[in-house]
Amino acid sequence: MVYLGRHIYWTDDTSIDKWDVKDAANRLIENKLPLLHKHNELAEAVNLSIPQLKGLCYQREVATNLSYSHFTIAKRNGTARQIWSPIPRLKFVQRWILHNILNNLTTHGAAHGFVRGKSIVTNAAVHSNSELLIKLDVKDFFPSVSWRRVKGVFRHAGYPEQIATLLALLCTESPRQVVQQDGITYYVALGDRALPQGAPTSPALTNIVCLNLDRRLTGLAEQLGLRYSRYADDLTFSVPAIEVTTPKSKAKTTIKSTTSTAKKQADTQHNKLIGQLLGSVHKILREEGFALNNDKTRVIRKGNQQQVTGMVVNGQGVPRVSRQIKKCYEQPFIT
Repeated sequence: MVYLGRHIYWTDDTSIDKWDVKDAANRLIENKLPLLHKHNELAEAVNLSIPQLKGLCYQREVATNLSYSHFTIAKRNGTARQIWSPIPRLKFVQRWILHNILNNLTTHGAAHGFVRGKSIVTNAAVHSNSELLIKLDVKDFFPSVSWRRVKGVFRHAGYPEQIATLLALLCTESPRQVVQQDGITYYVALGDRALPQGAPTSPALTNIVCLNLDRRLTGLAEQLGLRYSRYADDLTFSVPAIEVTTPKSKAKTTIKSTTSTAKKQADTQHNKLIGQLLGSVHKILREEGFALNNDKTRVIRKGNQQQVTGMVVNGQGVPRVSRQIKKCYEQPFIT
């Protein structure tokens, strides 16, 4: 297999492959990854023939059949979420990649979405009892991760050029526009391949790609005296409740502002902090290949109900399930 479609090559346009290092094979062993060096070894590992493997990887600018089925899910803001679900054969391959490769690669401790042993509860618990909660959203999260970035994940893991290219193609797809002509449905590629929302491999790949982003945002949070966590495309920062030790009992007590002057001073400090945070997050996201969705930025101060990934994180017994989430579970099943 040499040609897999327009703009798809074994090597990228750069003359030097930054991942070509002498210890690549050692990295595969250290990461406990399958040793794959040729395309026929990959095909055998995922129980495909060479033509079947090529068919799943081939980049078609215009296609009448895809390896994904497309549907939409309504979001709370009234827009539609585009879901691309892989056909059974491709889904089997992607699950093999997930369980045998991606689950063995490093993610940051601040990542809570789609990580074994973590959940919306662990994500919310980071921000229990906050003076200030700042919720941010990454714009076009999955589409922002191009197939070349995915290829970099596999190259960095230790896989050679050809295998990394094939693995990246198996995990990505071009955004498509559906066109009807003469009774035939065509799927026209609108851009480069990226992570499809609906593939089993996409969440894990975003966590791996975001390793450096999470490192930088964690460092920023520590610098500003904040707490940070990420659940998929949801970034959450919080100011912990201020505690001091009283001279008499040495017991910690939460400081409560009792005068309007103290409250104004706290609000001024918080506003300055928010400005510093947003400016730095914008810069870091841009440098890491992402962008902030400004329409979804939320700042929730103490005294208002604070929610993180559907869990209430202030008041008694936190984190606890919000009323909105409870209503979802209370709805009868429709059969």
